[in-house]
Amino acid sequence: MARVLIVEDNAALQKIYVTLLTKEGYDVDFASDGRVALEKAEKRPPDLILLDMMMPNLDGVGFLRAYDLQGKHPGVKVVVFSNTEVPGKVKEALELGASRYMTKYNFTPKDMVGLIRDMLKA
Repeated sequence: MARVLIVEDNAALQKIYVTLLTKEGYDVDFASDGRVALEKAEKRPPDLILLDMMMPNLDGVGFLRAYDLQGKHPGVKVVVFSNTEVPGKVKEALELGASRYMTKYNFTPKDMVGLIRDMLKA
């Protein structure tokens, strides 16, 4: 069973994704800020991380720098999803190993679950 870590500080969105991904059969964990997410991901590496960019304590780019996808965790897929589309942040997230950068307003949670399913099958 694939493990998914949801890193989202919006409690309503967090609950939606936990519910939908659990129903899909994934082993789902969540964190409300980047530091907690980093601790959880280091203790129990997920197969995929759904990562918000704007979070308390450690933002998405800070998380990606610390987690080191290209060195320590090359097999972990990361989908960054954010309400912001700052070109520099998008480029930096992708350079740090994120697989995709999605804007929240362009995708429904069900669309995102479909994307996650496809990425985990690949």
